[in-house]
Amino acid sequence: MTIEDDLRHRIAKACRVLGKMELTRALRGHISARIPGPDRIFVRARGPAEKGVRYTSEDEVVEVGLDGKPVKGMPTGLRTPSEIFIHTEIFHARPDVNAVLHLHPPTIVLFTVTGTPLLPIYGAYDPQGLGIALEEPPLFDSSVLINTPELGRQLTATIGTKRACLMRGHGITDRRSTRLN
Repeated sequence: MTIEDDLRHRIAKACRVLGKMELTRALRGHISARIPGPDRIFVRARGPAEKGVRYTSEDEVVEVGLDGKPVKGMPTGLRTPSEIFIHTEIFHARPDVNAVLHLHPPTIVLFTVTGTPLLPIYGAYDPQGLGIALEEPPLFDSSVLINTPELGRQLTATIGTKRACLMRGHGITDRRSTRLN
């Protein structure tokens, strides 16, 4: 198995886990990872042929340049996510970032709509979630789709040096420096 094959496998598996945990609903959400070498990423594709986050297959993980365009032909019935610029603009601005997750957990959407703060009232069973709450992630105060490079840059600026960013009425974007491979 090549590094690229392994990376596709890990992205698909991560999507399935997040879907099974119901951290995102049905078809919503996407994960990307930087491909070692040139400025390219793998990202979970969207479209009528997709099976849903919980059932993501390696065939639904496509190669994209940091311009947001597919590097190779797209499988029939798939396209890059409409919010590809969440991923590409974070990768542009942060060479140290190797993975980006964008999800729509129902609780996060509700909290951002009602202005309810995340409180670190849990811990040992979810250290990753606790870390996000303790860091007090910034709020991107708009529920628009991040479907242009400019909106991607605005979201990236809001995240700044933090690991994650809440998005009002929309979800959460999390970036990781650790390689998935």
